[in-house]
Amino acid sequence: MSAAHDHDPVNAISEAEATSRTAEIFAEIREVMQIPLVTSIWRKLDAIDGGL
Repeated sequence: MSAAHDHDPVNAISEAEATSRTAEIFAEIREVMQIPLVTSIWRKLDAIDGGL
């Protein structure tokens, strides 16, 4: 696997673990998209520098 794709797609931050700005962004995603929870694609982007 190349360095550009070295992220584990299953290992994403949970909403409960999100703090400060990440938690704010997750809340905004839920509000704007009118969804009850943040899907794994958004939670995984938190692990990528500048992903959110």
